Amino acid sequence: MEVRSVFACQRGNLSALLDKAEAFAGSRKFDASKIFQLRLAPDMFSLVRQVQIACDSAKLCCAWLAVVDAPKNEDSETTRVELKARIAGTIAFLKSATTYALLRQHGVELGKADFLGNDLAPSA
Repeated sequence: MEVRSVFACQRGNLSALLDKAEAFAGSRKFDASKIFQLRLAPDMFSLVRQVQIACDSAKLCCAWLAVVDAPKNEDSETTRVELKARIAGTIAFLKSATTYALLRQHGVELGKADFLGNDLAPSA
């Protein structure tokens, strides 16, 4: 299995874990946002930051291997919905990274919108 598939699968699992965490909070009747600020130790990053890092490490690795720029994120997520959107964007990038590079290398005229998708590409 290629590295981007492994990364995409793991990020999909991460997304599912966030759903379970929020469902757990709902079943116990406490604010789910508290889960996303949890730390194993005081000097560790919060769950939110760990999800951000998991996405960054996967996309940066694949970008490096494909010799393309990785999409940038603002690291402003605080909710399950925002984190899942980041994970989904990371998975979309992982699925496109090597295809984009190969086609572009062989002369197919592709731009940023082709790479990022119309929803993520900056408007001109």
